[in-house]
Amino acid sequence: MTSIVITGVTGFLGSHLARYFITEKYDVYGIKREHSSLDKLKDISSSINFINIDKDSLPEQLAAIKPAAIFHTACSYGRKNEKPSSILETNLIFSLQILEAAIDAEVECFINADSALAHDVSDYALSKFQFKQWGICLKDNIQFINLRIEHMYGVGDDDYKFVKWFVNQLHQQSEVIPLTTGEQQRDFIYIEDVVAAFATAFNKRNELGAFVELDVATGVAIPVKQFLQEIVTQYSSMFSLPKSILQFGAIPYRKNDAMSPGIDPGQMKSLGWQPKVSHKEGIIRMLESLK
Repeated sequence: MTSIVITGVTGFLGSHLARYFITEKYDVYGIKREHSSLDKLKDISSSINFINIDKDSLPEQLAAIKPAAIFHTACSYGRKNEKPSSILETNLIFSLQILEAAIDAEVECFINADSALAHDVSDYALSKFQFKQWGICLKDNIQFINLRIEHMYGVGDDDYKFVKWFVNQLHQQSEVIPLTTGEQQRDFIYIEDVVAAFATAFNKRNELGAFVELDVATGVAIPVKQFLQEIVTQYSSMFSLPKSILQFGAIPYRKNDAMSPGIDPGQMKSLGWQPKVSHKEGIIRMLESLK
């Protein structure tokens, strides 16, 4: 049985990747911390071989497992008031240690979950960009496939992520929901399509170079305001008309925030991948999980 390793397996993307590869009959290993919550893995935890990064020697574990690839999804978004040094510790130092361990164990392929954000938007974006640069530097030692993800959402997302936060505000009947003007365009992509993109990159890895960067997006960008209004429309049809007032323009944009996504999924699609979940369908699936 072919083995794969997933970092951040207890998180949103990592748990969905684990579920997919278990279904595809892979031997799935998940890297986690001693006290990581397994809430997102309740239905599949018995099918995952966990590696405790706080106790186990990762190079020794990887050498014994001989995985076909490592899927690196572990990260700090910096949304819990973490200091820059803490974000850097996770997104650069820890990530580089994982990459070094993979090289030492002669793992052939490292698939990195990157952000499509410009590096000067946030500490998170800068740290992800810096790690990618190390992937470029070390590409002669291990194949580094960098997947730049646009705005990912779906069932099981974390409460502090923007789309899930907005849905929670509606569900809690918050009186006012402060937002930007919502004119910035984003390419919202459902989690199942993201997982399919990772699977495609993995399956096509022998056709790719030592370093390759692929954009994971639908190719259809819409204003944030339009996406949120679609959420309200679908929410109203499933539950009741929200009492919340959407206060567009109440908060400013982030510094250096782009008004449109600078991404092109063309190369990803040339590998045979196609997004299948529309914005409306993705929103419906997410809202149905609240019932």
